[in-house]
Amino acid sequence: MFKDLVLDYYRKENDLSCSEAMIKAGNEYFGLNMTENCFRLFSGFSGGMYGNCTCGAVTGAVAILSLLYVENGAHNSPLMKKKVSRFIELFRKELSSTECGILKNLHHTPEIRCSKMMLVAAQLVEQVVNEKMDYK
Repeated sequence: MFKDLVLDYYRKENDLSCSEAMIKAGNEYFGLNMTENCFRLFSGFSGGMYGNCTCGAVTGAVAILSLLYVENGAHNSPLMKKKVSRFIELFRKELSSTECGILKNLHHTPEIRCSKMMLVAAQLVEQVVNEKMDYK
């Protein structure tokens, strides 16, 4: 399952941030064919873009959904828009926010770090990928 791979990449000894672990797991699980150089793009999303803004698990998940469903740019990808919107809706419903600072205050501990957010994001990515959606 995707969640197991995400949590494996997120293990403390791998020294990956939420966004890095999410995208590396997504690359492997969904066969996104990203190069090692591409992973560097996701480093700056760590720690809510180092400003407690959007959670790295969320930005990584949105990147995965974008790579899976974008057709011809954002404006011409109705299915991608619906999948991303659905993911955000479900994530907010489950954890009450998508903001790193708020989520860390609610769920982060030194022992588990942000495992709760990683687990929820991974489960929801898989759920949204598997949902049938009318994209018109």
